[in-house]
Amino acid sequence: MTPEEIKAMEPGRELDRLIRIHLYGDIDDTWKWFEAWGNHQGYNWVIKDDESAWQALSKYSSDISAAWEVVEKFKNEGYLFSLKI
Repeated sequence: MTPEEIKAMEPGRELDRLIRIHLYGDIDDTWKWFEAWGNHQGYNWVIKDDESAWQALSKYSSDISAAWEVVEKFKNEGYLFSLKI
């Protein structure tokens, strides 16, 4: 996707998935087709430390506390942020 396409996205699940993939790279799309079944809607198949499990997807694009996780992760990696109100 281009930066313009990403900026044009509405807040929601697809944008949240892209953010999660960029931050952690742990979403495995092998089981994406299965998400619509049963209680898996709103979850993603995540692989971490050689273990796999369904994990709730944070609402990075619509929940300020989840968005702040993104800021904290980048801050811990040495990026600088400023917030203008």
